[in-house]
Amino acid sequence: MKKRHDINATAASILGFLEKKPLTGWDLAAEVEDIIGDFWNVTRSQIYRELKVLAEQGLVSSMKTGPRDRQPYRITEAGR
Repeated sequence: MKKRHDINATAASILGFLEKKPLTGWDLAAEVEDIIGDFWNVTRSQIYRELKVLAEQGLVSSMKTGPRDRQPYRITEAGR
């Protein structure tokens, strides 16, 4: 039986974006702004907070740090 995680709408949308491809918090903010920014306001600080919580819950995992110390994240099986 899968463990159920109670997540908010912002966290759920982040998981949706990460389903397509791994992204950094910075890239997530840009994609959110581009795709749903006309009707949903999410700040960079919210995205980074949610990524931290999602990682603690095992729903995303961080990958090797890239240029400018940007930390990409990917969705895990539990996050799917």
